[in-house]
Amino acid sequence: MEPAAAAKRLGVPQCKVSVPMTRGEVIDSAKSWGDPNAETRSEWAQILAATQPGDELRLVNCIKPDRHGVASGYYYYALFRGQTIIAQMPGVIIN
Repeated sequence: MEPAAAAKRLGVPQCKVSVPMTRGEVIDSAKSWGDPNAETRSEWAQILAATQPGDELRLVNCIKPDRHGVASGYYYYALFRGQTIIAQMPGVIIN
Protein backbone atom coordinates (compact mmCIF):
# COMPACT_ATOMS: atom_id res chain seq x y z
CA MET A 1 0.00 0.00 0.00
CA GLU A 2 1.02 3.58 -0.60
CA PRO A 3 1.72 5.98 2.28
CA ALA A 4 -1.29 7.81 3.76
CA ALA A 5 -0.30 10.96 1.85
CA ALA A 6 -1.09 9.18 -1.43
CA ALA A 7 -4.63 8.34 -0.29
CA LYS A 8 -5.13 11.96 0.75
CA ARG A 9 -3.78 13.22 -2.59
CA LEU A 10 -6.13 10.86 -4.45
CA GLY A 11 -9.17 12.07 -2.51
CA VAL A 12 -9.73 9.03 -0.28
CA PRO A 13 -7.99 10.10 2.94
CA GLN A 14 -10.02 7.74 5.15
CA CYS A 15 -8.77 4.70 3.18
CA LYS A 16 -5.55 3.09 2.02
CA VAL A 17 -4.61 2.89 -1.65
CA SER A 18 -2.43 0.37 -3.40
CA VAL A 19 0.39 1.13 -5.74
CA PRO A 20 -0.80 1.27 -9.35
CA MET A 21 -1.90 -2.16 -10.56
CA THR A 22 -1.99 -3.80 -13.97
CA ARG A 23 -5.25 -5.12 -15.39
CA GLY A 24 -4.11 -8.66 -14.65
CA GLU A 25 -3.26 -7.78 -11.06
CA VAL A 26 -6.72 -6.30 -10.52
CA ILE A 27 -8.43 -9.42 -11.85
CA ASP A 28 -6.15 -11.73 -9.86
CA SER A 29 -6.74 -9.68 -6.71
CA ALA A 30 -10.52 -9.68 -7.19
CA LYS A 31 -10.46 -13.44 -7.65
CA SER A 32 -8.35 -13.89 -4.52
CA TRP A 33 -10.99 -11.91 -2.56
CA GLY A 34 -13.70 -14.30 -3.82
CA ASP A 35 -14.95 -12.84 -7.13
CA PRO A 36 -14.47 -15.72 -9.60
CA ASN A 37 -15.97 -13.81 -12.55
CA ALA A 38 -14.37 -10.39 -12.09
CA GLU A 39 -13.36 -10.08 -15.74
CA THR A 40 -16.98 -10.49 -16.93
CA ARG A 41 -18.52 -7.87 -14.64
CA SER A 42 -20.09 -4.83 -16.29
CA GLU A 43 -18.10 -2.54 -13.98
CA TRP A 44 -14.87 -4.05 -15.29
CA ALA A 45 -16.02 -3.44 -18.88
CA GLN A 46 -16.71 0.19 -17.94
CA ILE A 47 -13.22 0.54 -16.49
CA LEU A 48 -11.66 -0.92 -19.63
CA ALA A 49 -13.72 1.35 -21.89
CA ALA A 50 -12.85 4.47 -19.88
CA THR A 51 -9.10 3.83 -19.55
CA GLN A 52 -6.82 6.39 -21.18
CA PRO A 53 -3.01 6.59 -21.26
CA GLY A 54 -1.68 7.72 -17.89
CA ASP A 55 -4.67 6.42 -15.90
CA GLU A 56 -3.98 4.22 -12.88
CA LEU A 57 -5.83 1.20 -11.53
CA ARG A 58 -5.65 0.93 -7.74
CA LEU A 59 -7.22 -0.96 -4.89
CA VAL A 60 -8.92 1.37 -2.40
CA ASN A 61 -9.14 -0.33 1.00
CA CYS A 62 -11.50 1.25 3.52
CA ILE A 63 -11.58 -1.69 5.93
CA LYS A 64 -10.79 -0.72 9.53
CA PRO A 65 -11.37 -2.21 12.95
CA ASP A 66 -14.49 -0.95 14.69
CA ARG A 67 -14.51 0.04 18.36
CA HIS A 68 -14.52 -3.66 19.31
CA GLY A 69 -11.55 -4.47 17.10
CA VAL A 70 -13.69 -6.26 14.50
CA ALA A 71 -12.85 -5.43 10.89
CA SER A 72 -15.56 -3.61 8.98
CA GLY A 73 -15.79 -1.46 5.89
CA TYR A 74 -15.37 -2.03 2.20
CA TYR A 75 -12.85 -2.03 -0.63
CA TYR A 76 -13.08 -1.42 -4.34
CA TYR A 77 -10.92 -1.13 -7.42
CA ALA A 78 -10.77 2.33 -8.96
CA LEU A 79 -9.56 3.85 -12.18
CA PHE A 80 -7.84 7.13 -11.32
CA ARG A 81 -7.18 9.91 -13.77
CA GLY A 82 -4.99 12.26 -11.82
CA GLN A 83 -6.86 12.79 -8.55
CA THR A 84 -10.28 11.82 -9.90
CA ILE A 85 -11.96 8.43 -9.78
CA ILE A 86 -13.27 7.81 -13.30
CA ALA A 87 -14.78 4.36 -12.74
CA GLN A 88 -14.83 1.72 -10.05
CA MET A 89 -15.55 -1.93 -9.52
CA PRO A 90 -16.97 -2.88 -6.12
CA GLY A 91 -15.12 -5.43 -4.07
CA VAL A 92 -16.24 -6.69 -0.67
CA ILE A 93 -18.29 -5.12 2.10
CA ILE A 94 -17.45 -6.33 5.59
CA ASN A 95 -19.74 -5.41 8.45
